[in-house]
Amino acid sequence: MAERRDADYWIERLDLEDHVEGGHYARTYTCDVVVDGGDLPEAYDDERSTASSIYYLLKDDEFSTFHRIDADELWHFYRGDPLRLYLLGDELETVVLGQDQFQTVVPRDTWFAAEVVSDSAADAAHGYTLVGCDVTPAFEDATYELADEGLAEEFEDHRELVERLT
Repeated sequence: MAERRDADYWIERLDLEDHVEGGHYARTYTCDVVVDGGDLPEAYDDERSTASSIYYLLKDDEFSTFHRIDADELWHFYRGDPLRLYLLGDELETVVLGQDQFQTVVPRDTWFAAEVVSDSAADAAHGYTLVGCDVTPAFEDATYELADEGLAEEFEDHRELVERLT
């Protein structure tokens, strides 16, 4: 029988650090191809690597707070419990990564948050989710925006969710 690996195993094994939005991460790749800002769409001013990737882990008592970035982000499910992503746009979109869906895209400039969908009755439940995120063009700290209480006012119909995950 295979050994059950918990969140702490993966945090140590993958050398994950605490993330400002919640959870744990490690940057695993930054493409060495850099494009001048003038050659990118007008939304991008400075030169930028074309892609970056991270591992990202949430324990079942953690969440990724609402935030947005200026680039598309492709999420991949790897291990553990399913992950629920909440995307705020004209409508609230909910995507569950896990057994039946392994990847999804969060479009640039979309407010989004995430949490673990725990199911203690399932054999696969380990109290965490481990995913990967690819960003193109590459993630840049300067383009990252954490939500504040004003987001709940902007999305009044989803105030309870936004307040819980901010």
